[in-house]
Amino acid sequence: MKKILKTLFTCSLFAAAVVGVWQYYETLPIRGSYETGPINYPTINKENLKSKLSSCSRQELEDMRLAGLEAIKWHSLLGKVDSTVISDVIRNYDEFYIGDRYPYDESVDEETQSSYFYHSHRPKEHGHFHVYFSNEEIMDKYKPIATWDRKNRNTHVVAISMHPDGLPIGLFIPNQWVSKDQWYKAEDMMEIIGHFEINHPYPSWASNQWINQVLKLFKPQIKEALQARDRFVESHEEPIEQLVKNKKIDAIAFIALSIPDQMEVIEELLSEQASN
Repeated sequence: MKKILKTLFTCSLFAAAVVGVWQYYETLPIRGSYETGPINYPTINKENLKSKLSSCSRQELEDMRLAGLEAIKWHSLLGKVDSTVISDVIRNYDEFYIGDRYPYDESVDEETQSSYFYHSHRPKEHGHFHVYFSNEEIMDKYKPIATWDRKNRNTHVVAISMHPDGLPIGLFIPNQWVSKDQWYKAEDMMEIIGHFEINHPYPSWASNQWINQVLKLFKPQIKEALQARDRFVESHEEPIEQLVKNKKIDAIAFIALSIPDQMEVIEELLSEQASN
């Protein structure tokens, strides 16, 4: 009996030690991100990108171009004080922890019900912005295709993957168990996204404006990702009620992004349209 009790006591001490080390690791303050290796910019096939953007009207291309110029402006202004859209969001915190949300209480525009937060927990990126919209008056016009919690009336717009330099390298659509939101068809989502806007200075006026403009600049890619999600749902063998809870699937669609390449292709298409 004594041997059994001694063995149980030893096992409990070992288990406590393992849990303690794990908790310590999970709360280690980091200056960089979850990814400790080099993070590369994606290689964009500009011919494919041009083919995709060629379906945009001249007005749509002009709107995207203006949004891109604004995004570049805010990135450049932050660069003058050795900052980025990432560091300006987390500048009020002494340490940057894996998995924590920044700002802790999120950035919410009470007028438009647009919001976002930033965190780091995925490889091959510094971190990502989770962008949400929760204006019930607007969302009530559309029928959701999947609802996680009827009391939590919001929809996840997109997640923007970031390079440490403060530039976007991709966007993705998380599975619903990650975002815990309401899903709408891609066409409805694009109308909802058109109402997204954050017009206040918390936690950073420059970063808030940058996010507003990046959503406009990459509107075609956001639509493409949402349509890919819809196709995935339709073709998947699991019913949607089970698919959204499948923790083996955390992200459904990913599309690489590059502001310089996007702007180059937009300028090229506008120039070609002008000459025709």
